[in-house]
Amino acid sequence: MKRPGQGCITATVSYRLLRDSIYPAAVEDVTDAVEWLFENGENFGYDPDRIALVGGSAGAHLAMLAGYGWENSRTDGGNPNDTASVHRIKAVVDIYGPVF
Repeated sequence: MKRPGQGCITATVSYRLLRDSIYPAAVEDVTDAVEWLFENGENFGYDPDRIALVGGSAGAHLAMLAGYGWENSRTDGGNPNDTASVHRIKAVVDIYGPVF
């Protein structure tokens, strides 16, 4: 019988703030971290197809941008379903983050 929380891992992702760099640096940092998580599941014993992003405030906004594919909002006619990774984010939890 599994105990609660068994089989789960967590990772905290840091990102550059506006005072350190301009947009889209912060979301690039988060998407780079997500790609790292996708690529290292086997090394650390987790399923890269079961990743959820959770964030509060600006972190929630970044989680949504990374989870839903911020680069897919391009207006250059690119196909939003084209992705470099075979993995996808399983869930996004927005804790009081800005949405519209």
